[in-house]
Amino acid sequence: MAIKGEIERRWGTIDRLDILKYAEFDTGFIEEFTSVATRETLSKDVLWRRLLLVLFGLGTNMGSNGSR
Repeated sequence: MAIKGEIERRWGTIDRLDILKYAEFDTGFIEEFTSVATRETLSKDVLWRRLLLVLFGLGTNMGSNGSR
């Protein structure tokens, strides 16, 4: 609780998706994911955004049911 309080005091509320996005910018962890498909038709940019959103959905227990 003390750590959470200190983070909120210093930086306010930070969106989880922003944290994930900045972690990707700093580490490039998305490059570690590989496709099981024999060919890829999506651009790296589109694949990167979709993967971040799926990871966000799983991490926040929101899921990815495809509804908009």
